Amino acid sequence: MLKTNQAYFILLFLCIGSRILTSIFYIEDIDSLRFALSIEEYNINKLQPHFPGYPVYCFLLKIIYQITNSIGISFSIIGGLSVYAIIIYVLRICRIEINTRVGIICCIVIFLNPIIWIMSNRYMPDLFGLSILVASTFYILYGNTRGQVKKGYFLTGLLAGVRLSYLPFLLIPTIHIFNKDKNKLSLIFFFVLGIFLWLIPFTWHSGINTLILNGLKQSRGHFTDFGGTILTDSDWFIRCKYLIL
Repeated sequence: MLKTNQAYFILLFLCIGSRILTSIFYIEDIDSLRFALSIEEYNINKLQPHFPGYPVYCFLLKIIYQITNSIGISFSIIGGLSVYAIIIYVLRICRIEINTRVGIICCIVIFLNPIIWIMSNRYMPDLFGLSILVASTFYILYGNTRGQVKKGYFLTGLLAGVRLSYLPFLLIPTIHIFNKDKNKLSLIFFFVLGIFLWLIPFTWHSGINTLILNGLKQSRGHFTDFGGTILTDSDWFIRCKYLIL
């Protein structure tokens, strides 16, 4: 069997390399277009990208783009890193060593998962958000030290700047650990720190009035105009039909 460090390095190389090789260099949908345009000009007024702006993801994307000068490869590198993080933290949550037979099988199952592969190449922050969600879950629920628990709360705050809609998945774990912890202020501090790390520059760049107006507009739109909720698609037969198909 490979040494643990060697196994991690090979896995990282395979995750990033495979995603680069399967990069896409065209726009698949309107949301992908918005994130692609955000590389050239980050402006939520122009829906580049749409609210809530995903500032952490777009900031990282811009850094990688400065190195690669390729939109498709930049998204794929983040996707590869996300797949790597998901595999590592799933193994940690399940207490499985990477260089064991079970560990290798788990790596293969996640690595070759069709949906994960597609999302790792897509021009969207969904998989990157999932990687932070899985890491946060590990640190909050399975952290061996207070430092790891604090790291989980910090990542939870950071997640809000990557994929805001994923936060409800951490609601129960964070409340559960919060109620058991004696030093609650430290957990609040690291959670707020994770939020302020992206919220302050995001507000400074976009403006508080712009954020409020876009937030209200997009929230109203998701529920009443284009979100696919019961208010915009009230036919239950059609909703159940498309849920299955």
